[in-house]
Amino acid sequence: MTKNPFRRSQLRRFDAAIEFRIFRDKAPAVIKAAAAQQPRFTYLDQAFCFYVHLPTKETVQAWFGNRSMFRLDLERKVAIETGPTLLYSLGPTGEIAVSLYPCRSSLARTPEDQVFIAIGNYTAHQLTMLVPSHIQSLTAYGYVSSLDTDATLSEKIHVWWLRNSRPTLIDQKFVTAKSRVGVYNSASAASRAIIVGAVTAVFRPVAFIVVAYILIRLGFADWTKFITPK
Repeated sequence: MTKNPFRRSQLRRFDAAIEFRIFRDKAPAVIKAAAAQQPRFTYLDQAFCFYVHLPTKETVQAWFGNRSMFRLDLERKVAIETGPTLLYSLGPTGEIAVSLYPCRSSLARTPEDQVFIAIGNYTAHQLTMLVPSHIQSLTAYGYVSSLDTDATLSEKIHVWWLRNSRPTLIDQKFVTAKSRVGVYNSASAASRAIIVGAVTAVFRPVAFIVVAYILIRLGFADWTKFITPK
């Protein structure tokens, strides 16, 4: 007797729907509890107002509303900025996509339309455990993508990592991390850029002392080999 070739995928989709329904029931309380643990989340909430919405049986949406930017856009209308969004979606194959949408306004926009921070098969428990890290990413993305906020160095690095290690949607086209070319030549070059940026931003007053010490300890030739791209 020939086995039904579609049965396995049907069962996987059925099980995924059950797990997602369990997560969906818990999501509002879990998401709000995770948000309360993020100190900088509060300022975004005060500016945009935060909501958790269950628009369909296959989605969970944690999103910020709109805020006035207190100036006019190019059409001489009051500029309005929409806050960032975290979206959980159950796909047709049973996989769950976790997406971030940036702040948007008539004055500015990000290069990407959204970032897929996770795609895969998850149980309700696994998703629940991942919510705090997702809220952390949402908070960082809000500060980096908003026109008027000052993101911290760690938030900038966090979003840089997401943009360059996760799939994105650019001009309604799915772009994988591997196919994204031209952002950085190599991982080592990116690491050097982060290290140099961190040193100059955080330790600027003692930067010259640090450099002088390393030059003396390692020798000028060894130091140039370290900072010269291969």
